[in-house]
Amino acid sequence: MPSQSPEPFSINSILRQWNRERLYVEPIQWVQRHLQCLDCHFAQVKPADRQQRRRPVELSTKELFRRANALLRKSSEPSFKNASVESLLREHNIPRYSSGLAFRFGRKVVRLATDGVFASSLSSQTAPTLAYLDLSTLELRREKSVQLPNLSDNPPVYRLGRVRQRRLRPANDLEDPYIAAVLIGLAQEQRQQQDTAARPKEEAEAGPLKLPLPATQRTEEAATCFKVHLLAFRGDRLYFYTALISASFLDRLYQPSRYFPSNGLHISYYPIPLTRKNHLIRAMGRAISSVHDVNHPTTPNPQCPPKPPSSPAPTPAPSTPPAPPTSSSTTTTPSPPCTISPPSPTTPPPHQA
Repeated sequence: MPSQSPEPFSINSILRQWNRERLYVEPIQWVQRHLQCLDCHFAQVKPADRQQRRRPVELSTKELFRRANALLRKSSEPSFKNASVESLLREHNIPRYSSGLAFRFGRKVVRLATDGVFASSLSSQTAPTLAYLDLSTLELRREKSVQLPNLSDNPPVYRLGRVRQRRLRPANDLEDPYIAAVLIGLAQEQRQQQDTAARPKEEAEAGPLKLPLPATQRTEEAATCFKVHLLAFRGDRLYFYTALISASFLDRLYQPSRYFPSNGLHISYYPIPLTRKNHLIRAMGRAISSVHDVNHPTTPNPQCPPKPPSSPAPTPAPSTPPAPPTSSSTTTTPSPPCTISPPSPTTPPPHQA
């Protein structure tokens, strides 16, 4: 924890309101509370509801069906299914970028495991815009994040660990808090690359940035919002997620003891059925078009919601927060304790050091 008192309504000040809960955890152990404090909302939409600047790309239907059949084979190993998705994306100029991401909180960094991170073009200077997750593999990773002793060595501790594993399972795995963390990690990577490119040559050669450039050093052309996507696989469907994450939202994570007015995190997603060929072609075409429909990294994104104006500091929240809502969907009103700041919602707590 920082030595100085955090500003009202900063992340660290919010954590003090929830000091009875174990919120300093890595993103793999995020739960519903983290989404509420982030003011994060998932909304399932229809593919046709998403406006795009490009027409859906023309897909090779033969290859698309072949990749879909590979995903549907129950006997296929996860690595084989991941390779099928990677091949499908590579065939449409969405190359693999890495296997993991960095999630930054202040000066601390934790690795986010994924089943693939991808860029929107073949250029070596393109930042990642898409991540892929197999939701079954994600559940295994989450269980392994809770270390259990041998049942015969310590039965009580083993049983407590199993209870904790069950509590970490999201009620709706399509709205898994880890999905939100990965999308944030993508936006942070885009921000990191943008700020690195804006540094003088002698500073860039000194190494990567520990923190993003201060607002006074950022150019007017710097992006105010970062568009990121995630592709998830479960059962007989893929799911395509999109989020627009503002620079001010990321500032709250980079400097958790400072308050930055920002909007919450709104994530939309839609299914891509693998068994219905016509729907598969249309939905996958729209998804690939959306990944390619990315502005130049230094151009402000016109779709980014405006940054709310600053206002006088509100009255501090009570020490004992009221009960939270039961769902993170957009049809549910955020709970008062997680919207502690009237001018803007709060953000999620960080990972464990």
